[in-house]
Amino acid sequence: MEGAADGCAFATGMAAVFGTFAALLNSGDHILSARAVFGSTHTLFTKYFPKWNISTTYFDVADLDRFEELITPNTKMIYAESPTNPGLQILDLERLGALAKKHNLILVIDNCFATPYLQQPIAYGADLVIHSATKLIDGQGRVLGGVTVGRTDLIQEINAFARTTGPSMSPFNAWTLSKSLETLAVRVDRHCDNAQHKAADKDQSAYDTFGFLFFVFYVHDFWGFRVNLFGTRQSPACACLPTGRQAIVCSIVVTRFLFSSIPKFLTKFRN
Repeated sequence: MEGAADGCAFATGMAAVFGTFAALLNSGDHILSARAVFGSTHTLFTKYFPKWNISTTYFDVADLDRFEELITPNTKMIYAESPTNPGLQILDLERLGALAKKHNLILVIDNCFATPYLQQPIAYGADLVIHSATKLIDGQGRVLGGVTVGRTDLIQEINAFARTTGPSMSPFNAWTLSKSLETLAVRVDRHCDNAQHKAADKDQSAYDTFGFLFFVFYVHDFWGFRVNLFGTRQSPACACLPTGRQAIVCSIVVTRFLFSSIPKFLTKFRN
């Protein structure tokens, strides 16, 4: 579904994230990561990787004009999520892919929020794509799992690491997820349809559901331009964020549309 040449299955999403890094990075290497990443990934970058002399610099996904200033002679990998978890920032994957190719860097994209049904980062230049299969790929709370797919030469290194260190997916979970993939399109379509239905009565619907006021964002309300994001699906994306400085995400439903450049309105809620 991602259009990848090869892949490796893991016991969890974080096993896929760590296994990908551990297989491809060496002491002294440098990672450029989007600032908004899953908390456990941030912990890898700040607590564990420094023990092995692997450093990380964060970049702002809304300011790729300054991205090249952060590249050092020992930079080896770019890592990002799109949409990010939990801030819901959207990356210009095509531009990031071009920058990675220009500087011969490995581009790794976590695509679990969008799913391969809505977005295929490899088409925009990603070398590897990671999923927490526990989330939408299973989508039914039955099993844990993770997947890394992409270039054959890189997957061979990752697979060798997984075989040696043991974070591989169990046969039963692999079978269960193979069944989950059969219904992925149906389930994501229903998520999208439900989002459109709920969005019909903007703020009041959010208040009635959750008991307090949300900001409800709509692509057609806030994005004065389009972003190359979710394939050729129909209708816009919707995200619900509570008021206040922290802007913790309480609900996101990614729906289907073809966009053509990057939205920036969500970045103002970063602080």
